[in-house]
Amino acid sequence: MYYYRAIFKFFCDVNLFNLVFCLFMSQISGFGWSLFLFNTIGIWIGLRGYHIFKRNEYYMYANLGLSKPDLILTVFLMNVAISLPLLFLVLVFL
Repeated sequence: MYYYRAIFKFFCDVNLFNLVFCLFMSQISGFGWSLFLFNTIGIWIGLRGYHIFKRNEYYMYANLGLSKPDLILTVFLMNVAISLPLLFLVLVFL
């Protein structure tokens, strides 16, 4: 059984760190590169930030039956589903 609220909370927490990094990088390299970084390095930075600041919350997800690899895969797939259409629109219209 999936717990969508818990997965969405993890998604928001990881992407908070990811978005801060991508907004900073968009000032340096532009919006298109920022979207690319959102899917590649940004996920890793978001997970590292989550691990540093909110490490104890992994126990909550483990108690709900959600493993760390399942959470990471879900965040990656959701980020790809969000940013690929945006990246396509940026490449077509800019």
